[in-house]
Parts: sequence; structure tokens; C-alpha cells
Amino acid sequence: SDPNRYLILAATSGDTGVAAINGFIQNGAPDTKVMVLFPEEGVSPVQKAQMLSYSDGQRVQVVGLGADFDFCQSTVKKIFNDNSIADKLLTTTAGGKPTVLSSANSINWGRLLPQIVYYIHAYLDLVADMKVAHPVDASSALPRQFDVLVPSGNFGNILSCYVAKQMGLPVRRFVVASNENDVLAEFINTGVYDITNRTLTTTSSPSIDILRASNVERFLYFIHDGDTDKVRALMHQLDTEKRFKLDDAVFQNKLKDVFWASTCNESRCQKVVKTLFEASNGHRLFDPHTGVAAAVAEDYIAFAHRSEER
Repeated sequence: SDPNRYLILAATSGDTGVAAINGFIQNGAPDTKVMVLFPEEGVSPVQKAQMLSYSDGQRVQVVGLGADFDFCQSTVKKIFNDNSIADKLLTTTAGGKPTVLSSANSINWGRLLPQIVYYIHAYLDLVADMKVAHPVDASSALPRQFDVLVPSGNFGNILSCYVAKQMGLPVRRFVVASNENDVLAEFINTGVYDITNRTLTTTSSPSIDILRASNVERFLYFIHDGDTDKVRALMHQLDTEKRFKLDDAVFQNKLKDVFWASTCNESRCQKVVKTLFEASNGHRLFDPHTGVAAAVAEDYIAFAHRSEER
């Protein structure tokens, strides 16, 4: 049997919370407790109800904060960076076992691993459906590569696909879809990550209502070839000056060539969801996050057509 008990600490903008609770509590983890921090006004009523329905104060504790997701996430990070808290949990036994602090957020690399797998699985499905060419079939007229578009706020899901590409997945371009909190789109398009004059806007796509994307730090590590001193310097700039700028060579060769981004506001998202619902004769209702992605997909298709005409 496991000699430890576990406390899973997570911050959520809507999705991670109930997924963590269900994954660890509902699926038979008797020595595991879950604590979730969430922005009180930054999740949907359904997401809030789902989390609170599990909160019993014993194995599950859900805490709504009068702040945005960035604050919830930074609070969790501060706890993990405070070794005295982890040490106290390890030396304070509960039921004869020490407690190990862990996370279900993408703070934990294990959060990204299954996402890498499903991108590879999606590619294999595309090959099976002959939407892309089999990588060893040089005679095929179909394209060997495919593009991936993700509505993104914390940059974790699309980073998983980026890692899959480093493992050999033939992704041509990564398309980032932002809502009105478009700091990531600005970063992709300019190489500048700037939150100096930004305040978080609450939208109908709360899971991407994020200004400080935690996985950007991991991405910086990849595009700087593992130069931890450079990553540390850029993140220090973000902490102290609320912005940083990539070197021109890194921006041109590591970002601009393989990433593309656009933004969808609330009004357009509603129109796209309505249009697609009507086009499907009432059979397909997109959630707002997918609505943002669908709008940006329109932008990207138009961009791709213009590029082909040149």
C-alpha cells in the first residue's frame, strides 16, 4: 500500500476543478484530498454548482475567491514554492501517514502528458480517414502535415501539441484562438508579452479568461533551447515590469514561423455560435470556447488562402 496521503491543490478557471475532484475522489483514491481555488465570479454557474456539490469539507474543499484566475493560480504557485508548507505536511501525519502536496494543474507536468497522447491519437485518426497522408506513403497526393487550432488561455493544451511535434508529430502550424483577454494572441503576433495596462475581462468563455499564462514559461524553455538563465531573466521581467520581449531571431525563427493567432470578441462569438447552430438545423450547439475557436478558424482559413495566392 502507498505509505503517503496526498493533498491535490489546484486553481481552476472552470474545467480543472471538477475534473480533478472527479478523477481523484470519484475513482477510488481513499488517501487523497482535493482543494480547489476558483474565482467566485469567473466560472459559469454550472461549473460552480458542479464543484460545490462535491465540497464536503472532509475530502473535498472548494474555495471561491473574490479575485480573478490569475490570482488563484499565483496563490497555488506560491504555496508550492514555499518549502516550509510541504515540509510541515510531510511531518504532520494523518492516519499514520505523511501528506504529500501535489497538483492537478499544469503546474504538474503529468497534466500535459495525456494531452500529448490525444494529439497523436487525433493524427492517427486523420491518417485512418485519409485526411492527411501516411508519413511513409510518399506517393500520396494528400498533404503530410496538418494544422492545430486551440482556444487558449493558460497555453497548456497547445503546448502539449508543441511537445508532440518535437516528438515527431507532423504539425505544420499552431493556431492560438483568444477571446477578449488576448495577451497570448498579442504575444504570438509581436513577440511581446505585456500585461502592464491590462485588466481581466469576464467573458462567456471563462476557461480562457487568463492574462498570465503559466505554461508560457515552459514554452520559453523550449524556444531558448533549454537556456534556463534566459528563461529566468524573462520571467523576472514579467514579475517586475509586467512585460518581456523576445529577441528578434527567436521571434522570427521559433515563434512566427510556426504559430499564428487571432482574437474573437463576445459579439462575434455569439454570432458564430448562432450561425453554426442554424446551419446544422439545430443539431449542433457550440459552447463559447469552441465559438471562439470557430471564429478564429475563419480568420486563419482566410489568411491561408491569401498566402496561397501570393
